[in-house]
Amino acid sequence: MNDSEPERYQIIRRQGAGWTGVSYLARDRESGRQVVLKPLPGACGQAGNQDVLPTGFVGFDHPNVVAVYDVLEESGVRYAVLGQVSGKSLAKLAGGQGQQASWVRTIAAGCLDALAAGAARGLTHGDIKPANILIVEPPDGQALAKLQDFGFAGMADEKAMRIIVGDVHCLAPERFAGQSADERTDLYALGTCLYFALTGRMAFPEVDQRKAEASHRKPPAQPLALMRPDAPAAFSACVDRLMAPDRDKRVASIRVALATL
Repeated sequence: MNDSEPERYQIIRRQGAGWTGVSYLARDRESGRQVVLKPLPGACGQAGNQDVLPTGFVGFDHPNVVAVYDVLEESGVRYAVLGQVSGKSLAKLAGGQGQQASWVRTIAAGCLDALAAGAARGLTHGDIKPANILIVEPPDGQALAKLQDFGFAGMADEKAMRIIVGDVHCLAPERFAGQSADERTDLYALGTCLYFALTGRMAFPEVDQRKAEASHRKPPAQPLALMRPDAPAAFSACVDRLMAPDRDKRVASIRVALATL
């Protein structure tokens, strides 16, 4: 933050760096809670652009979402003030090792609840991937999934940035084609994460963008039913439908996906 510090927030340390910039762990001097200050992307992150934030972004707080408390401006950059979550990402928990189907179903339900809450506020996520699904596991309670970076992808000017925001392992075919995202686009990405949680590997492992785009135009080379024959057939079929290449053949909506689960 250019050696400066926001009046309300005490910077504790640098949290990390991503495609939007450097994030900071901080303490809110008013509430005493720890928060994360994360740069907003694109025009939303530029000083003075008070009217370009998506409706419903600020104040988005839900049990299955990393809360967005506020937006602040510092040194010409606008930061989202986010909740600090003590948990591990799905990427770390499931990498190389599939999880129990009942556990994955609980995570799926939490993510769908988050997406439903976002849709009610006019928000899509746009960048669902294992690294953006945080899992909080109380010693004596049920695992709780929290989606982070909700709405960030929708603020990006991809043409100006010359990138497609998102993980190539999880992007729906329509995103590679430059088409607009909707509920089914997020459901596709969630389906790839559930496949990963069940098998410990990505359904579409290609890293090169062109090869990845081609792979997403057809079902996974390793069908989920073969990878996890012990998983309930109905659950596997639901995950398969979430990953249908043609979005008109996917589960129709978040509401339908929740009912199916």
